[in-house]
Amino acid sequence: MTDCRANKPSDVISTLVSIYDSRDLFVKELRLLLAQRLLAIIDDDTEKVENERRNIEILKIRFGEAALQVCEVMLKDMTNSKRIDGHVQSQKAVCKSQV
Repeated sequence: MTDCRANKPSDVISTLVSIYDSRDLFVKELRLLLAQRLLAIIDDDTEKVENERRNIEILKIRFGEAALQVCEVMLKDMTNSKRIDGHVQSQKAVCKSQV
């Protein structure tokens, strides 16, 4: 029974890949869905970004680093955007306090 549970996530991924007829098409759709989910994140929800990052890390084991490199770039862009926005907002506050 334990072996069945251990294979279940892999079986789900295999089933999804078979629905898309190819691994490349599945990965392409995954990229599009990730982009949509990242764009839908409101109010700097770091937890959602980290959840997506964890999911991509798990999928990289199955599909390889190269196949999901675009997803990594999207996630890195989200992190950088948050950092830059924080810096801009802090500078904005400093400028307002000096006026």
